[in-house]
Amino acid sequence: MKKRILSLVAALALAATVVVPVQAAAKNADGKPSDGKYDSSYLQSVGKDDSSHDKDAVDWQFNTKSENMKSANSDLKPSGAANAKVNVVTGSAKDNLVDNGIKPVIKEFVKATRKGESGKCTVGMIQGIQYFDLTADAAGDVTFKIDDTLNAAMTGDNYAIVLHYTGNAADEDGITAQYCKISSAGKVTAHFNSFSPVAIISTTATSAQNLVNTYSHSAGSDAGNAAAVAQTPAVQAPVVDPNAQQAQDQNGVAGAQAANGKGAASPKTSDNAYAMYLILAVAAVAGTTLVATKKTR
Repeated sequence: MKKRILSLVAALALAATVVVPVQAAAKNADGKPSDGKYDSSYLQSVGKDDSSHDKDAVDWQFNTKSENMKSANSDLKPSGAANAKVNVVTGSAKDNLVDNGIKPVIKEFVKATRKGESGKCTVGMIQGIQYFDLTADAAGDVTFKIDDTLNAAMTGDNYAIVLHYTGNAADEDGITAQYCKISSAGKVTAHFNSFSPVAIISTTATSAQNLVNTYSHSAGSDAGNAAAVAQTPAVQAPVVDPNAQQAQDQNGVAGAQAANGKGAASPKTSDNAYAMYLILAVAAVAGTTLVATKKTR
């Protein structure tokens, strides 16, 4: 009996050694995945310092995660701002949103996955990417309804990155980013001071801090949800322009934007991390929108 057990253990050990070469052989001679999938498994297998396939991984992730969400745009049902509507986005506006907004976000997820960086998000957390043109009669908070099938597949607290192509030179690459909680009903609320192409990247990240750690972006002209940001005196403090500060004290973030003429004044670089932690602390209670104050790319 003892010999049989030892033989079984030896057989299992031999089988385990055979599995590794089979997995490694799932790549072509050029190192690309034989099944064409640039997923988490592939990225973790290439080595943390090998960035040669990152672009292909970004393109594959974008095509895969956005293709199955195109038909869901009609179900977004935007509400909040007056006469908010969702339309198809095309041409250079679409190119700018995709190339300067969506793909740079995915790139950070790809890099974090490949490097195995703790506290950051992996490509496996990206559940869906929707992009569209948003119009409305007045600035304000807009609430979107995430696809029911997508929402049903996500459990617990989940967060989305909401990108907005403003074309404003004051916004880095003309893009703003907000980090918003997805409610249990599958709703996402973000703040918009103007209306143009928007993208929603839904993730299974259970912390907005993880999204910010993975991809941080200039707040630009979209100052964030008033309930989460504008009514927080501590967050208002790091404003450079004294005239904008006075307007902000009186009217909240919207007042500061009007005084500047280009959107909210940018805090000093040394204040960015402090301001972000204050925003995160408030949002943890409010459960609403976060706005990053710096960009790493």
